[in-house]
Amino acid sequence: MYCWVHERSLYENEKLGDKIMKWLTLLLVMTASIALADTSVGIGTFRSSDSDGAVVRSTVTSVTGSVTENTTIGLSHSHLNYSSKGWSERGYRDSFVVTYQQGDTTMLADLGFTSIGGNVRSSGSIYGEHQVSLNTIVYAGIERHLLDNQAGVTNGIYYNSAAIGVDWSNDLWGLTGVYGETRFSDRNTRRYTKAKGYYTVVDGVHVYVRNYHYENSSPFTGNYFAPRRYNQTLVGVGFRYQIGPGLFIGHVDHGAQHIDGKRSPSHTWRISYAISPDKTNGPLSVMAFIGADRNQPGYTYRSSGIAISYMF
Repeated sequence: MYCWVHERSLYENEKLGDKIMKWLTLLLVMTASIALADTSVGIGTFRSSDSDGAVVRSTVTSVTGSVTENTTIGLSHSHLNYSSKGWSERGYRDSFVVTYQQGDTTMLADLGFTSIGGNVRSSGSIYGEHQVSLNTIVYAGIERHLLDNQAGVTNGIYYNSAAIGVDWSNDLWGLTGVYGETRFSDRNTRRYTKAKGYYTVVDGVHVYVRNYHYENSSPFTGNYFAPRRYNQTLVGVGFRYQIGPGLFIGHVDHGAQHIDGKRSPSHTWRISYAISPDKTNGPLSVMAFIGADRNQPGYTYRSSGIAISYMF
């Protein structure tokens, strides 16, 4: 389950690998844009930062198109810029993406390579879900990525993760449960669970309670936040409204986190607005978001982004 393409041969020479990947990506993008039906070209910019001074910036360009009624394929190129106090690195990620939908089943895959700071690693994700009944959806996914911090880039720390989940809901109530395992290349294994229950107060507004719990087999590695045990419980409000041509979605919550038995406050919030292409809005798609969370004592993480695509 955790095996991906092994990084060898061509990518051992990073400069040669960079040049070939860039030319190959350009060639594939040009070919795909000509050959695919319902071609969509997009660009997006994303930024995250934290209270420790770390900043991650990425600019993503992509082209996708339909090969059959149920299957969409595409290519994506990301320019990466990681920095913190007195340190910075630049790199890129190239990937091949596939979306397949047939009846009650949906499959998504994003497979490629990440190159930054002298590290060239296979990276990506595969996700699938199936609606087993009117009220129940089951899903599973795997992913592999390089850590997007200084220790991750400098020490070449990456992770392989797998998770399974189930979601049940009716017109008013909903319950979600997830179990997962993440294996880091520094020999730490993190097993985690997520649970959420929510109730619809009025159309477009719901209240919820959620819990996130994990344990690390090798805590305090120094490469990332890794206590022996972490538990977080939050209570919040979520909303979803159609405003103008787009959908406005957001949430805000507050609660407590216990880190190796020590309690501290925790909160998250996020808002997003998305316009999807249709007969009214035309071929343009726009998505923007901003959010923040406090999942460690005295530590705040912020993220934002905007993406635009046009369908030909």
